[in-house]
Amino acid sequence: MDINRLMAEAVARHGVKLDAHDPAMVIVTLNRLMLEEAVRGVADEIRKAAKEFDAAGERMQKGVGVAVAREVARAGSGVAWPPRVQRWQWAGVAFLLGFVAGRFV
Repeated sequence: MDINRLMAEAVARHGVKLDAHDPAMVIVTLNRLMLEEAVRGVADEIRKAAKEFDAAGERMQKGVGVAVAREVARAGSGVAWPPRVQRWQWAGVAFLLGFVAGRFV
């Protein structure tokens, strides 16, 4: 915070000359300190929420991956699939792996 700029602005806008030891400048300093503390608290809460959101997304992604893998395995167990169906299964597996890899990139 540039105190000199603030004092010059007070003179320009209001015609009031302040010095660095004026009680008004003390109030400005206290206000800034309180605002900085409040902003730090909000930033901490935002970081915490972002981490929780990322963790929830990862859990969901893993759950979907497990469910898709289980269904692919169940659909393919003991059945002689025509080559066309096998291609779709491998495309599904490739899509799932690409999705998981993209999440970590």
